[in-house]
Amino acid sequence: LGMILAPDRSKLSKRHGATAVSQFVDDGYLPEALVNFLALLGWSSPDNREILAMEELIGLFALERVAHGGAVFDRDKLDWMNGHYIRHMPTAELLERSMPYLGSFNLAHYDQAKLETMLDAVKEPLTKLGELPDGVRYFFGEGVEVDAEVFRDVLQAPESRQVLEAFQRDFLPGADFASPETVQAAVKNFANAQKPLKTKAVMWAVRAATTGRVHGADLSVSLYLIGKERVAKRVEDALARLKAGSVG
Repeated sequence: LGMILAPDRSKLSKRHGATAVSQFVDDGYLPEALVNFLALLGWSSPDNREILAMEELIGLFALERVAHGGAVFDRDKLDWMNGHYIRHMPTAELLERSMPYLGSFNLAHYDQAKLETMLDAVKEPLTKLGELPDGVRYFFGEGVEVDAEVFRDVLQAPESRQVLEAFQRDFLPGADFASPETVQAAVKNFANAQKPLKTKAVMWAVRAATTGRVHGADLSVSLYLIGKERVAKRVEDALARLKAGSVG
């Protein structure tokens, strides 16, 4: 049997990173993804498929297909495979698996359905569950931490204050936060009403003020989950920061 090698094709050792299975668990790798990945180190399926359930691996495995050369332990490929399993897992099961990584948040703020909506909204870019705390941070707490770069490049842009004042004045009083769909319709109408400002400038200003970021879950879903009261407070806080000229 061939050796398992590091990316530089040297013998895999501790200097190449964590080797204990417990560390992979702590990082948020799913057992089925790790087993699938390890099975392909030096072996391949007859049809060259890479995503294989345990039952399929057992049924397809044959020593004749084990390569004699060394197999590279490619962490990028493991991340890709783990991300695939995360995205394709039923949301209710994914939520159960995610609980150990969400312990720092007050999950009682949301019911089961909203927690599942949250996971569906943030799971696309995940490679491991250990990334979840950063991915969902802005859904919790009254205020939100705005990244200094986002404050400088987005919130301090000339049109952002205009957008947020209009959002506070024209959007929030009548907006229906009953579902992501009602929020989406209201956001679309609001963005159209801000023309000739570009939709991107409008959305970025609202997203930066309410999530502290310019990338993340769908904006309508984010606003729906954060809720009308907290959205209003965060917009008010952002406007106060703009008037004061500081992030904090």
